[in-house]
Amino acid sequence: MENQANKSPKNNKSRDYYEYTEYDIHTERDIHMHERDIHIHETDIHNQDIFYGIDLEPQYRSMTMMKPNQVHTNHDMMKLSTQFKEEKKGTKDHQMGTSNRTYEDISQELYDTFTSYEKPTNPITVFNKPRYVGPSYFICNLLLDEIISHVNTQLTAVHEITYSFVPEKCMWNVVYLRGAVRCEFEIFVYQDNDSFAVNANRLSGDGMAFHTVFRSLKGALCSTETSPSSTATDPEEFYMPLPPTKSLLQDETLEALRPIIAMAKCGMADSRTESAKILCDLSFQRDLHPLMSESGCVKALIGLIKEDYQYCNQHALCALANLSSSLCCREQLVEDRTFLSDLLELTRDGSYSCAEMRRECARMLANLSEAQATSIIDAVGVDQASNWVRTVDTMRDDRLRLHAERAKKFLQPCI
Repeated sequence: MENQANKSPKNNKSRDYYEYTEYDIHTERDIHMHERDIHIHETDIHNQDIFYGIDLEPQYRSMTMMKPNQVHTNHDMMKLSTQFKEEKKGTKDHQMGTSNRTYEDISQELYDTFTSYEKPTNPITVFNKPRYVGPSYFICNLLLDEIISHVNTQLTAVHEITYSFVPEKCMWNVVYLRGAVRCEFEIFVYQDNDSFAVNANRLSGDGMAFHTVFRSLKGALCSTETSPSSTATDPEEFYMPLPPTKSLLQDETLEALRPIIAMAKCGMADSRTESAKILCDLSFQRDLHPLMSESGCVKALIGLIKEDYQYCNQHALCALANLSSSLCCREQLVEDRTFLSDLLELTRDGSYSCAEMRRECARMLANLSEAQATSIIDAVGVDQASNWVRTVDTMRDDRLRLHAERAKKFLQPCI
């Protein structure tokens, strides 16, 4: 009996158990809500010019609730028990009922808080707070547009964070990536009587980054006149620094790098991933760049950029971006034609989950193009280089385009 009890997952009160339990509950809740949700068939918007959920008339851009004419459940047709009051100029007195509510219009001010490639195109739906939420949640008395605006501001303030907003669930999928530190989590906004509940759920990765962002988010949404809001803080600032150590001699450093490079070339995916993280941490120390280049770290990292296990490729590319700031490492990067061709393909718009990696690729390409633009074009060919240059102006990610424009400035005259 004792062995059976120990094998029961409910007795394993680890952090991962609670997180995955919460994630599973979200999944079950979504299925349940889908079965009993109220679906809107017809909406009286003939008097409004609606395009992608945005009121086109500037004087009427406001947060208003959608007023449905017909709704139905899985069993029969019914009418809403509470009618939504719509005002053309908008009102801040939103009376929240017990059913899930859909917001058809959003204000221009709220729309502008989203990054250029994450503009919402669908109505925002807020679900009821589920029966169980994890410990990382709080009640907020702000309006929905204010909550969404504050969340966007806090997430955008941390450059290492990329996110995707899902208006159909009023949630954010968030990824934090800085070198060897990566964290993936999600943020939900639920309806809780007359208020809203904000819940964050860490899915994987570093807990310090998650809790730092959550504390900043809670401070911004729950601030008062006596306790003003604080801007988001870089999670790296909260890590305890390592104690000072004596610098190693050159031979000692090369000897210490040898087993790390061996890990990058071994047959175990976990070892290769850990080696990419270690080399990524070391790449932040510019005084080690010559020794890393001499010991073969650059070539080892190039061999890991196609290793997708546990985001090994993202850590490897971040390390190479740091190493590209040194001339000794640039020469080895430019010598690999296949790597340069892959680098151009990665320096494009993509999913939020790899946006920071693509920005690092753009930074690396800009560093390499600064002094060796001709070598890059000779390696990848004029056609591929020309095609990439033409895509720079249409890149939706502002930070990606910022580095890409610097690379374009060096490459275009050589084409």
